[in-house]
Amino acid sequence: MLNQEEIKAVNSTLDAIIRSATNKELSDDIIAEALDELEGDYIAFMHENTLSWLSEIKVLTDHQVMLIKGLREKIDKIPPFLWNVESYRNSKEWSETRKIAENILSSLGIVKRQVDDELIDVERIQARNNPNRI
Repeated sequence: MLNQEEIKAVNSTLDAIIRSATNKELSDDIIAEALDELEGDYIAFMHENTLSWLSEIKVLTDHQVMLIKGLREKIDKIPPFLWNVESYRNSKEWSETRKIAENILSSLGIVKRQVDDELIDVERIQARNNPNRI
């Protein structure tokens, strides 16, 4: 069982992924906030050390870690001039990023795509990823 600090760390990683999948039809303010938060968070919360730890504690499978690394690499390649609401809605780069993030969230069984203060049920994700775990 994870402690509260570990759960918050997991949530931060998942929040960064959710922000990557923000619906392009939402308001300018919501998208701008998501981009601002994502820009500051994705490097830390999608870092290889973080992902390795999440794999070790069985929150993520090796395949999910690979997908998240791919998402981080995709975000890394988005040039600074595309970090704005209009580009987020219309550029090929952000469209591909949203698709990757959606695939990751689906593989985790996360259907709620809204970032908020609620803690995600990490134990449910662990059980889903490790059905033989008692």
